[in-house]
Amino acid sequence: MNPEKFNELEDEMKGIIKERDDEIHGLLLALLSRENVFLVGSPGTAKSMMIRLLNNTVDGANYFEWLFTRYTTPDEVFGSVKLSALKQDKYERNVDDKLPTSHFAFIDEIWKANSSILNSLLTIINERLYHNNGKPMECPLETMMSASNEIPNDREELGAMWDRFLLKYRVRSIQEDRAFKDMMVMKDSPIKTSLSLDEIHDAQAEVEDINIPDEVLEHIIQIRKELKSNGIIPSDRRYRKSTKVIKAESWLNGHSKVTADDLLVLSHVLWDDIDHIPKVREIITEITNPYLREADELYDAVMDVWNGIERADEKDKLAIASEGSTKIKRAINKLNELKARMESDGRNTDRIEDYVRKANSIWSDRILGNIMKL
Repeated sequence: MNPEKFNELEDEMKGIIKERDDEIHGLLLALLSRENVFLVGSPGTAKSMMIRLLNNTVDGANYFEWLFTRYTTPDEVFGSVKLSALKQDKYERNVDDKLPTSHFAFIDEIWKANSSILNSLLTIINERLYHNNGKPMECPLETMMSASNEIPNDREELGAMWDRFLLKYRVRSIQEDRAFKDMMVMKDSPIKTSLSLDEIHDAQAEVEDINIPDEVLEHIIQIRKELKSNGIIPSDRRYRKSTKVIKAESWLNGHSKVTADDLLVLSHVLWDDIDHIPKVREIITEITNPYLREADELYDAVMDVWNGIERADEKDKLAIASEGSTKIKRAINKLNELKARMESDGRNTDRIEDYVRKANSIWSDRILGNIMKL
């Protein structure tokens, strides 16, 4: 098995759902690592669409989906109690076609469920076990995917469940005009690439065999120290489980062993509060790839220029847009220089290529377009 088919699937999904590259990549990482993924964002940001699209590509898998509310009952999630078993003083559920027998599960608005359901979910998503009539049964769950408009506020009660979702993504509305236009005229089209459960299991076995060198582990130790000094303290379990995601990232990148660049995925693993996301990303990027830290700053500067043009009074807009155009072109040139240096060092340039594309779009579609109108 090689990552080519998974990469093809990822590219197809990205072609359908715009500006969701990280989230789509994360869904595949969850699949390859048998870990769980959580998407948080406003309604209408394609969270459910991404999950369903991925599920539809897997042949022969049992899929369970449920929207949780405060009225959701255990029968709806785990199956109804067997009347025949009750007559024999057994409290056994009929789990067929329910969560305990599913390969993929999508739980929408998980935090609205009651504590009884959430407690039963803990062992399923962590140990892949469900206790039916007191007897543990193995669950075939490959990954649990969840989406919500919010993250849990009550960490004392919901912290254990929150920590079980190793991969976490904040989903935003579409930003680029070109991507928005593509979304508006998008037609329903099926994914051509499909995966079988056997192919997924073969890939998972190869992921497990990826080695993490000592120098990469030293980077993780340094990341942990820096996060702690900033008051961000992920659990030991999160760090331990993160190795599975790091290996999956390395495998998808075609590496035979984990590299420092593969650690960038930890920016979607090591945050707990949304306010932590920028700092976590900054620390991980600085330690693993200083080139990208500089690229982040250049792209932030591009966005600052554009936002300044947007906020400007009409009478000042032409002058500010003209000056901004020069600044953005300068930033694009520096980004391309960084890209060339990264390529010469054999480093992954996907993120910086995305910055160049977006910066060019802002310069040509937005700024030059505004100057022409003015």
